[in-house]
Amino acid sequence: MLSLRHLAVFAYAFPLNLRRLWNLVRWPKSAQPEQTVGSIDRRGRVSDPCLCRQLIEGKLTRGSNCNQLSLPQSMAIPNEGLRTVFGIDNAFTSHDPELVKAFVDAARGRIKMKPEEWSALTPMIVDVARRMIFDFNIDGMDGLRGPALSKEPGVPSFVKFNITSLVQVVSLRAILATVLKDEAKGSPSDLEILKLADQINKGWIQARKGTKDGTDILSFEHNEDLKTSLEAVFPHQAEYESNPLNILLPSFETMWRVVLRLLLELKFRTSRKNPEWAKVMISFCWNVNKERFQERRTPQVKLAKTKAVVVENSKSSQEKTPSAKDIVLEALRVYPPTRRIYRAYAWGDSQASCKLGSVDIDDMPSQLPFRIVAADIESCHLETDIWGTNAAVFDPTRWMNTTRAQIHAFMPFGYGVCECPAKAVFGPRMIGTLVGALLSALDDDECQWELWCTDDNMMNHLARKERLYLDRDAYDELEVIQVCSSS
Repeated sequence: MLSLRHLAVFAYAFPLNLRRLWNLVRWPKSAQPEQTVGSIDRRGRVSDPCLCRQLIEGKLTRGSNCNQLSLPQSMAIPNEGLRTVFGIDNAFTSHDPELVKAFVDAARGRIKMKPEEWSALTPMIVDVARRMIFDFNIDGMDGLRGPALSKEPGVPSFVKFNITSLVQVVSLRAILATVLKDEAKGSPSDLEILKLADQINKGWIQARKGTKDGTDILSFEHNEDLKTSLEAVFPHQAEYESNPLNILLPSFETMWRVVLRLLLELKFRTSRKNPEWAKVMISFCWNVNKERFQERRTPQVKLAKTKAVVVENSKSSQEKTPSAKDIVLEALRVYPPTRRIYRAYAWGDSQASCKLGSVDIDDMPSQLPFRIVAADIESCHLETDIWGTNAAVFDPTRWMNTTRAQIHAFMPFGYGVCECPAKAVFGPRMIGTLVGALLSALDDDECQWELWCTDDNMMNHLARKERLYLDRDAYDELEVIQVCSSS
């Protein structure tokens, strides 16, 4: 007799197997989807939301074999490159469960902000942004990306700035003013902030590249450029026991990329069709609270006057504008801060495909073979069976009517015991505040802002209105120009 457990397994597996059968009939052999070995594809990734959740918490099994690594070990091994490049020892790189717990507890305390702290953040960000746009001095940049102000006699004023540099400096300033306010006691210049952001970005790319293909990694101890940039921003870092990058990396490195892409979407891609979305973010950043973040407003309806009556468009009066929260969640879905979450797994079996590395485990006499496996968050967020045929399209209105499957597949901050403590409040609100403040700084009724890049391929990509690239350096050369009529 079948148990409830057998029925549940059958109910879950039947549609998956039916879909595989349909693919065999629908496509020729050359176009078949990538086959999997168990639940892991050939690239070492898992894309099913249920399995991704298990993988993130270190609970993914191979047959009857469980992971022999502890969860901290499973998390730390794939991030060994980050430990080497940045000299960090935090919840992402430590094997010590007590250190991991202490780090997470401390992080929760750091991200608790009072209403008056949120209120003071927006004016500061707007001031920094306008300074970067109009007054930033590119002297001494040494090849770094930077804004520039160009004015020639007899021609309209011409303002040009690098949008990646702007977002990085603004995001890093916000982190220094909130999460790292105790450590950041100096008064670093915008140039020093930009240099540190650039070094962090280069180091992150180097660490991931070294982990992937085994190339040599420049260690933190020998990276004078990174240490010099860090000391300029944290002149008193010797007074603290831990490296400020322990906190700075997880709070800054993932966030600025979401802010950049949401800014591009709202200012340059959806502004004509849905200008109210940008207005929602601007309104929120000047009044940061839960109610304003979740508020969905009915747009103002223009009244058509006739001789007899005033006619109102009844359909428009029933529609509501997405909230700031809806807009931020959609940015986190389409442009997840972490595309894939990596874990090390040692199932203790004899399959050669698993023996991709080895690690010394405490209380074990020999090295234990392991494999690096990834939870493909990007795939979960773009699966058309879950999000619809327009899954790759930025559309905040989808959050006004979500399904259980969509909520289940949404994991921009990880999952379960590994979920980022910034998920509930700090992360989404900080993204919304930064984007709203940047939109405020760029708000100008008299002048036009346009994207520009010397790379024709980049301009063609932007013109096609396709999903934005997610690579960290994808928009390093992208500039924004403002042309105003000469007075």
